[in-house]
Amino acid sequence: MDLSDRSPWSEHNKHFAYNIQDIDNLSITLGIIWEKLKDQPFASSTVYTGFLWDLKLMIVSLTSAKVNNYLAAIHKWGKQHAHVLQDIQELYGKLLHASEVAL
Repeated sequence: MDLSDRSPWSEHNKHFAYNIQDIDNLSITLGIIWEKLKDQPFASSTVYTGFLWDLKLMIVSLTSAKVNNYLAAIHKWGKQHAHVLQDIQELYGKLLHASEVAL
């Protein structure tokens, strides 16, 4: 469906059949409310769920912020002599999330 005549177009968006405003408008019509602050221009790579998705290279990786966060959690874990179940569950959850990239 070509929606190019329904909303203003930037030079960047002229490469596509629709733009983010068209998606927002259609979503409102369908009753789906998106957080406008999370709108991003179309690109071949983007950050989603803490992963950097690069469609051109077909690579999924952790952002450097996530890598630093996980390394800090591991170092903090190693400095403690005892752990409660919640500590274990939190570190496990982070490492499980990170392991999805390596599959």
